[in-house]
Amino acid sequence: MEKNQDLIEREVLISAMDYLGEQHQKYVAIEFGNGDYKIASINEEYHEGVAKWYANLTNTSIEENPEGNLEFKILGGGMFMINMGDKKIEIYGESTQYGEDPNREKTLDMLKDDDDPEWDITIKND
Repeated sequence: MEKNQDLIEREVLISAMDYLGEQHQKYVAIEFGNGDYKIASINEEYHEGVAKWYANLTNTSIEENPEGNLEFKILGGGMFMINMGDKKIEIYGESTQYGEDPNREKTLDMLKDDDDPEWDITIKND
C-alpha cells in the first residue's frame, strides 16, 4: 500500500495491485477548475465507475453544484495494460463515454517515477 500512497502524492491514483502478470485497467483524465490535472484508475467495468470512485475517494463531485459549477470534469479516458513482473505500462484505447484522453503525453509523464526508472511506460497508437 506504500506505493499507492506515493502515487497519490504524485497526483496519480492507481489501485494497488499485489500480483505479477498483466492487468488491463481503465483510467480517466481529470481536470479541476483551478487547472490541476490528475489521473485515476481502478479495475472497473466502465470509465464512469472510475470517475465515481475518484469522486467518492476525494469527497468531490462530477455533478453540477447549485451554482452550476463542476468540481472537476473528465477530459477523456483510456486503458492501461500493466505488467508488474516486467515493469511495463502501456497507455492505449479510449472511453466510450468520455472519449480519448486528449493528452496522453501528460498522462505518460505523470506515471513516470524518477525514483524507479526501471518502469517502461509507453503510448500505443491505436
